Amino acid sequence: LAIFLAVSSFMGNLRVGELVSQRKYSFDPSSTMLVRDVSIFHNCVSMKIKSPKVNHLTGDTVDLFRTRDPTICPVAAACGIRHPTDQSPRSRLACSGPPGSTTQSSRRCSSHG
Repeated sequence: LAIFLAVSSFMGNLRVGELVSQRKYSFDPSSTMLVRDVSIFHNCVSMKIKSPKVNHLTGDTVDLFRTRDPTICPVAAACGIRHPTDQSPRSRLACSGPPGSTTQSSRRCSSHG
């Protein structure tokens, strides 16, 4: 999880406070990013940021794309924290393939369409 948060913060130019709770022992689901706010696609990761540094009433969506270098690849980092019981076809497809591969790269990185 820490690697995913670090890579996402760096690659998405995000503040850690946009991704994690402001409190140590509790969280507000209306402002903290949850698992359901992250979609993994083959070529990218799409994250719903509920409390972006830019003030949008409905939050913001940040798309991070696969890189050739697995040490800074947001897709590889997201696949590394995927729940072991998640065997959905979309999730298996998203986490297959080498870093930097362009299979399905024409697919838009957005759960909205």
